[in-house]
Amino acid sequence: RLPYAAYVLLRFQQRPDKAREWLGELLETQSIDSSVPKEVGPLGRPGVRLNVAFTYTGLVALGLDRTTLQTFPLAFADGLGRRWTEPKTPDHRSRILGDVGASAPREWEWGYEGDSGDGQAGQRPNSAVDALLLVFAADAAALKVEVTRWIREAESCGATAPGTATTLYAEFPADLSAPVKEPFGFVDGLSQPVLKGAIGKLREKHKVTQPEIHELEDGEILLGHRDGHRQVSLSPTLHPLCDRNGRLPPSKDDSERRDLGYNGTYLVFRQLAQAVDLFKANCETASKGVDIPVDRFKALLVGRWQEGSPLIKCPIAHDAALASAPAANDFDYHDDPHGERCPVGAHIRRANPRDSLGENAEQSWRVANRHRIMRRGRPYNDEGREGLHFICLNADIERQFEFLQQNWINNETFGGLAGEDDPIMGPRQGKVPAATMTLPPPAENRVARRASGLSRFVAVKGGAYFFLPSLAALGYMAGTAEVPARTPPWQPSPAKLGKGDWVRFFLLTRFTFLLAAALVAVPLALFVGGAWMSAIAGPMFVVGEWWEMLVVTALASLAAAVALITYRLVQLYANVRFGVLTPGPPALTWSRMFLWQTMSWPIVGVMFWLSANDAARPGSRLWRELLWFGLAVLAGYVVSFGVLFTAAAARDRSVRPDNPEEAVLVPPSKLLDWLRRKPSAVVQIAG
Repeated sequence: RLPYAAYVLLRFQQRPDKAREWLGELLETQSIDSSVPKEVGPLGRPGVRLNVAFTYTGLVALGLDRTTLQTFPLAFADGLGRRWTEPKTPDHRSRILGDVGASAPREWEWGYEGDSGDGQAGQRPNSAVDALLLVFAADAAALKVEVTRWIREAESCGATAPGTATTLYAEFPADLSAPVKEPFGFVDGLSQPVLKGAIGKLREKHKVTQPEIHELEDGEILLGHRDGHRQVSLSPTLHPLCDRNGRLPPSKDDSERRDLGYNGTYLVFRQLAQAVDLFKANCETASKGVDIPVDRFKALLVGRWQEGSPLIKCPIAHDAALASAPAANDFDYHDDPHGERCPVGAHIRRANPRDSLGENAEQSWRVANRHRIMRRGRPYNDEGREGLHFICLNADIERQFEFLQQNWINNETFGGLAGEDDPIMGPRQGKVPAATMTLPPPAENRVARRASGLSRFVAVKGGAYFFLPSLAALGYMAGTAEVPARTPPWQPSPAKLGKGDWVRFFLLTRFTFLLAAALVAVPLALFVGGAWMSAIAGPMFVVGEWWEMLVVTALASLAAAVALITYRLVQLYANVRFGVLTPGPPALTWSRMFLWQTMSWPIVGVMFWLSANDAARPGSRLWRELLWFGLAVLAGYVVSFGVLFTAAAARDRSVRPDNPEEAVLVPPSKLLDWLRRKPSAVVQIAG
């Protein structure tokens, strides 16, 4: 655990080589290497962990080409702090996020991408950022040393101008053993999703912190992986000529391009100022108006008691047994559709509706989990100004963070309510100038109560969308030598076939098995069926000329190869589309291609023997016909593998970026691949 945190906001000068130099220094010192235990730290700096993320303008400053930049999503390219076209009319993104009034981008302390002047006429100067350096440490001294070091490094190499870096420090914890509380006094970070790819490791170490209902597919957070719809999450790509050192894996959507985003994600960072005194005063006044104790009134606004236990399980008083995960997060709202225990408009119910989005609880869970984010919050206290550094990770900014903010947090009609937004985070815009909230009815009359006059308690003071790259992508962007991997690249293991998957698998492979049966079973039936079967079917397996034997052999061999390739296609489809592991080895190699040729032996052998005997006329020798037809059989296999060899050289499509040798549809041809990469050698051979 690294409780001390700082966030360094950097603005690059228009010198891509210097920005890459600074990034290269970060990589060379192993400051961003997750394989190094935090107790050891990068290059002997124990208890330190760093990471770096870039805005769209930061990627431009690093020198990424235009075609690569165009593969990033529009929301990321737009950013959070763009200047409004009309000063009094919020633009699209500010409106859906509730960044209006005191939270308008022109009022931000950092992240505003508007004016480039000196801030005259009531406008703040341009305070946009290009990079975010996240620094975490085990103690305050080590944290400040790291922050100072990397700011000086950026200034000394010319990546940033002197004095332009801004450092945001999280509040240093007074008690490291106590749970983290945000400024309003509530335990923070209890409801978090867990990636399924990490579940196995967590369970092995008995560190499961969340119930199974909060397990997400890896692609909901990580780019280039399967999401909740079993589709590969969209990832930025680049032309292979840009990646001459081959650091990046092929894209799963287009193997002709390289996947810049694989194992990366998008990071949303917002500095939220919290009006603590105003919150306390509002709660005391409003709680008296509805005759509810102030502690319970605060719990009704959030959906949890300040110590962490959920109202849905303990609506009357805090229960210490439910104050920490997984117990604090093991609940749903299906038995409380009208909010009699936990109000429908409570903050945690809006942020994650769980199973309350419809009558079908299972379907509601699936829908809600498609909009989950992996959230972290670090409270800060800057000379009495308190707030929270809000950080979240998601693979799709629009579908996850922005959808959650617009349709759940800020929605005035969420869950059938009217004229209410989030009591904690709501911007109080539109029809909600002063918030009201529907509260559970008292026991004596069962009439719902409404608290009114709630002020706006949270204002945005800065924010930006960042791209958080993988270590391989950072190496590419820095233009450094390839970073040596201390551990193999992590890949989620596919699940085993279930009963439904077995049925689907056999239906998909029916062509393979039917083709194999035609090649193997029919010729063998000649020997099993006896003389009558030979008399009826025998003429079907006789050819009169050796060249006909060549053609039949080549077709039978290609049919066996098609059966293998078809089976391989089903394997890949099951793995990529459904995430299941099908029977059989995953690698498609030439040795296995030769092995599958045994399926063609029965039909080729029967035709070879019957045709040679039929061609042997009276007075001629049988061995001579066997020799001619045998040579035709060998020539047929040579023709078949010549076709396959040419296909392998012409098109080598990979579907798994980390292991192309085990994922091609036709085995790779190393010889012709070398010839393709060495056109001069082709000229020499031709000459």
